[in-house]
Amino acid sequence: MPAGWYCVAYSDELAPGEVKSVRYFGRELVLARTESGKAMVTDPHCPHLGAHMAAGKIIGERIACPFHGWEFGVEGRCERIPYDETIPRKAKIHTWLHEERDGFLFVYFDPANRSPRENRVPSELGDSKWRGIMRRREWTIRTHPQELFENGLDAAHFEFVHGIGQPLSSDIHEFDDGTWSAHHRYERGLFGLRMPADLTIHYCEPGVHLTTVEIGRLAVFIVAAVTPIDEETQHQRVAYFGSANVPWPIREAMVSLLAFETSRQFEQDIPIWESKVYLENPVLCSNDGDIARIRRWFAQFY
Repeated sequence: MPAGWYCVAYSDELAPGEVKSVRYFGRELVLARTESGKAMVTDPHCPHLGAHMAAGKIIGERIACPFHGWEFGVEGRCERIPYDETIPRKAKIHTWLHEERDGFLFVYFDPANRSPRENRVPSELGDSKWRGIMRRREWTIRTHPQELFENGLDAAHFEFVHGIGQPLSSDIHEFDDGTWSAHHRYERGLFGLRMPADLTIHYCEPGVHLTTVEIGRLAVFIVAAVTPIDEETQHQRVAYFGSANVPWPIREAMVSLLAFETSRQFEQDIPIWESKVYLENPVLCSNDGDIARIRRWFAQFY
């Protein structure tokens, strides 16, 4: 599995005082939110006698073990034992590096346990031109994690699988921070619309890419976040944000149309992904160059 920042929940799926268990990266994680609203991401078992922390509860700014009530702060250190004033130095539960931005809870994962790096997902949603999440879609898919990432650059399959034709023009730009974007111009037919459209995909993390669809003055911003459940299964979340510079009925119609059409196309790809194999050294033709390019970029995450 590639190293990077991955979405493990939407922020509003974890309420203050809530504790829950999720499964990603081939293991369990415990998500919790303190009473003041701080998120916590920990290993599942208490270092005392192994109780599962998802059965525990939040007490103020700590998570309490359900077995003996040991209380752990947001940094993972035990800060209170109800029946003992002496706290062992090793009384600490492993916490995962995480951060919240724009309504998503991200966790850093590296199977090789190397030093973490900065989250490259930009805070574009803080821009006043976008409204909050208007639609959400999600799927669980049996496939290699790179398959979903490469899909947006595989222009040839747009015609053969989805029937929308290939882009009129394409342009790729690499940025100094290690991210890059692909811009596709369609004369007509993108997402079922018979008018010119621009599609810009910003690749920033192995589990996150951001897409802006612009049709005249209308625009929709799409966050696609894929998180490995294990080496063979991926959890795909897609969130749609509408443009603030158009009236609500038009914004609502545009987001609804794109959510429907992108979901339709995604579900056309799923049976192909689930029955194919990932080839590390595929035979590519001259017009498959973007696939080779994204693989060279993606190699940094292993």
